[in-house]
Amino acid sequence: MPPRKKQSDPSANVNTTSGGRKVSVVLPAELAERVERLADVRGDQLTTTVVRLVEARERQAHEVIREDALSTLRTELLEMVQGMGGQVRKEVKAQGHRLSHLLGVI
Repeated sequence: MPPRKKQSDPSANVNTTSGGRKVSVVLPAELAERVERLADVRGDQLTTTVVRLVEARERQAHEVIREDALSTLRTELLEMVQGMGGQVRKEVKAQGHRLSHLLGVI
């Protein structure tokens, strides 16, 4: 496994072809050590590992928001359908009464 690059190369171009930009962060020492170990295990640069972790967390957060929105929508739709079911039963009953009244007149 190739050794991970420990520091950014000052001559490296910070403008990437993917449109990325350089952002500096300060991590708590314990978290930084865990991220560094993960980068070492994967044989990746620290930057690559941090980007992958941030992207994974962003996807996870997006999924949680989506699931919450779908759950809320499902609850609202079920409440509407249940309300409509009661209304339909009421209308069918009323039509039944009207029909029986008309049949009694004949």
